[in-house]
Amino acid sequence: MTFKIAILVILNIVAYIGVIQIYFKKEMPESNKRFGHFLLILSGIFTETLLINIFGATNPNPIIVYASLLLFVLCLALPPSMYLYLVSLIQTDETAPILEQEKRHYAPALILLFVNTVSFVAMYNLEMGTQNYLLIESIRTYVNFVSLIFIFFAQVIFYIFLGFQLYKKRKVVLIGSQGIESNNTLLWMKRFLITFTFLIVVLYAVQLNPLHAGKDVFRVLLLLYTVLIVFYGNKNHEYILENIKDETLDDETRNRLVKDLQRLMSTDKPYLNSELTIHSLSQQLSTNTKYLSYIINKEFGLNFNSYINKFRIDEAKRIFKTEEGKLYTMEAISEQIGFRSKSTFNSAFKKYTNMTPSRFRSITVQD
Repeated sequence: MTFKIAILVILNIVAYIGVIQIYFKKEMPESNKRFGHFLLILSGIFTETLLINIFGATNPNPIIVYASLLLFVLCLALPPSMYLYLVSLIQTDETAPILEQEKRHYAPALILLFVNTVSFVAMYNLEMGTQNYLLIESIRTYVNFVSLIFIFFAQVIFYIFLGFQLYKKRKVVLIGSQGIESNNTLLWMKRFLITFTFLIVVLYAVQLNPLHAGKDVFRVLLLLYTVLIVFYGNKNHEYILENIKDETLDDETRNRLVKDLQRLMSTDKPYLNSELTIHSLSQQLSTNTKYLSYIINKEFGLNFNSYINKFRIDEAKRIFKTEEGKLYTMEAISEQIGFRSKSTFNSAFKKYTNMTPSRFRSITVQD
């Protein structure tokens, strides 16, 4: 077994261990699910590469031929899956629609999958060497070449840029609304983006370097990268809002904060204010953001935005059951319950009820 094959085998083992760890969990938050998607695509790339290296890129076996075609598709799916994972780590009203419209991010990969599948089936049913066979082969080769050299490169730059923009916005929110400069999620986002960017830079540097040893160095770096993201990425970062230990809050203070929070949410309904932040809510409770984040996370199993949106959705349900609620527009209701736009209201409502607000209201009216 050559060094290259050995590294690829280990890469596959490590990557699929990470995938299994994620998908066999009893509870899987959105961020873990998205990380699983990213890791599964990465594992697929490793598997296709291993098959090609073992059996040869020119092997006429249909499985190997289609595997080589899937490799191009998975490469195009990797950058958007990386970005959507980062989006899922934040989960705000602004990021929810991005996850709802994820298909448009995978459009290039899906189009290439369609082209490669159709061409594969067509060529499989044509006699090798015929004019139609050679024409389809030429078109497929050209499309895959353009996809890997130009589209993949453009995607990498675009989604890394969006990822860093997302990180900067999250940092501003933390400093502005919560009064802190960092937390576990933010640190992980930064490390994940930097290591991914570094790996891509090394990949292109190696491709331009004729030395064979450079490719071996890249494979070792790729293995280290995979081990690190499997070890550190397989966590519920969206729920680790603050690194607060249980003993930091005594039982009396903890119980008081829970009761005060529940009383405030039921009487004053601060969630109706679209400008509500964890900082302003903590001031109303005469506590700090760290303790409030901990209480919401530990007692209710939610992050701040999910906790607030849950109350807003319950309020929307109440309005739908009233006579006035049957007449209001969705824009008016979304604004009334604290959402900044109709799209974020629709996304949040569907997340909690598995149906759109319009559908829910129509069922309520019929009842």
